[in-house]
Amino acid sequence: MVFLVCGSIVTYEDAFDELKQVVLDIKVASAIIFPVKRFQLLVATNFLLALVELVIIEQLDLHKVFPSLLSLSNRLGLHSKIISMTRDNTTHSPRLFVTTYIRAHLQTQPWGIEVPSQCPLCGSTNSVAAQDQATGGKSPHRFQIDKPPGFLVNAAKSRNSGWFQSPSVIFPSPPAVQSAPISATSSISQAKCSRSSKETLDETESTRKKVHN
Repeated sequence: MVFLVCGSIVTYEDAFDELKQVVLDIKVASAIIFPVKRFQLLVATNFLLALVELVIIEQLDLHKVFPSLLSLSNRLGLHSKIISMTRDNTTHSPRLFVTTYIRAHLQTQPWGIEVPSQCPLCGSTNSVAAQDQATGGKSPHRFQIDKPPGFLVNAAKSRNSGWFQSPSVIFPSPPAVQSAPISATSSISQAKCSRSSKETLDETESTRKKVHN
């Protein structure tokens, strides 16, 4: 198991893809990334202690126990999101499941998407929870946040906050299935077959008329 705390690698897509390939090449079972700048180990104490107990000592599957780890890590969510990479050897070619977990809060970070800390209309620093009177009689500033793909982790959900899990991404990406193009030769052959069938049908009809006459 490997822990990575360098945020710059995740920021750039090419560097992140190279990291995934390295994890596959050196046959690491799993890797956990804390992509925040200047990561503070103290806020991850509960997460790491539970990880050692469940995964290293009890030998449980990291992907399955991850919700339990997140339930002990509310403070960690205020500091950094978490990216887990787990190796899958069930297919012919090894691959990685890359899953991102990010803190979600009903008012400040719904679905893991941060909202402005200050209202651009009234200047209130508590704009999401404030009543309409905070705008000084003006119409409140409203914005819409659509739920992205993913779900809230039930085991790590509290009254107002929790962890939002994005859909796992497979690396390397499976090849796209493309339908075979119809060649010009095939189209000409089909046209010839259709023409031949029509000519044969015309000849048959003509033969029948002669017989009847």
